[in-house]
Amino acid sequence: MMKIAFLLGVFIAFFSPGFSDDMSMDQALLFIVDPINGIELETMDCQGAPLLLRVSEALPGCEPYPACSYGLTYNVTTNELNKKISAFLDQDMAEGCALFLELTPPTGARTLGAQPLSTIPIDLIIELSQTAGSGLPMTYIFYASTRAGVIPPTGRIVTLTLIDG
Repeated sequence: MMKIAFLLGVFIAFFSPGFSDDMSMDQALLFIVDPINGIELETMDCQGAPLLLRVSEALPGCEPYPACSYGLTYNVTTNELNKKISAFLDQDMAEGCALFLELTPPTGARTLGAQPLSTIPIDLIIELSQTAGSGLPMTYIFYASTRAGVIPPTGRIVTLTLIDG
């Protein structure tokens, strides 16, 4: 019986409103946020078909009109400071041809305008810090001079990278 009385006393001491200050506990928590860096291209074609840029017109006596892409967008997120977006091609363009890319920057970043692409990475967006932007416009411009001649469908792969600036 003494054992029951003791246990009842302990129960009342721990769970009665008068002893609530003795019932507090501390919990130590650690927080961490890893570097987050991502870039994603949005395509107009859900099937994943390559983007077609066709040069097909010229004013007599002038070089052909360039072909431009419209309606393309990209998304970017970084929680780090001083990043940049660069781009390069898997192989150089044919003689007489040039491919330019222009990205609209997210808030706080700066664009370098339309830049010619090659196998050497070129900066497109700089001063990219702690931002997230979606649906940001991007434009390809394909130039083909008369020196290029007639070119059948030919592909290039454009790689965009989000790297330290």
